[in-house]
Amino acid sequence: VPFSLCTVLGQTEFIEGVEFSNGPMNVLKNKEEERMMMQSVVVPHEIRVTEAVLAHVQHHIRNNNNNNNTSSSSSSSCETTLLLKRKFEYNFKLCFVNVIMLHFVSFSGKEKEKEKEVLHLVEIYRFRHPMVQKIAALIHLIVSFTMLLVDFFLGT
Repeated sequence: VPFSLCTVLGQTEFIEGVEFSNGPMNVLKNKEEERMMMQSVVVPHEIRVTEAVLAHVQHHIRNNNNNNNTSSSSSSSCETTLLLKRKFEYNFKLCFVNVIMLHFVSFSGKEKEKEKEVLHLVEIYRFRHPMVQKIAALIHLIVSFTMLLVDFFLGT
């Protein structure tokens, strides 16, 4: 809601938008060009995708593939392909927030031609104002605690 309000009031600055017209970039390769595309243009050392974020997305992909795979071969042992398809960067001035949004693509099976493409959205935020940082930390704590309770009681 606050980000929509920024946009309605004309307080959203579009910084960058990249669509990879030559095809998505494989971000799991250790190439500097791919790593540079996964960070902010404005504050590259503060807003960037870390190895932990990529590992989390890969873990999610493997779990999803295992849940959808009924054969005896485990997809967790095969290599996950994760491609960067789009990147957007915004400055929400009224909320004191910078954000990069990355669209990653993976495939639901071993062969890309035969399986469907799955889109993963990763958003990295930087809260510039101390009060906004505290509010965001409190919301994060509440959501994390709620997710723990849901996991405990529902056993998912």
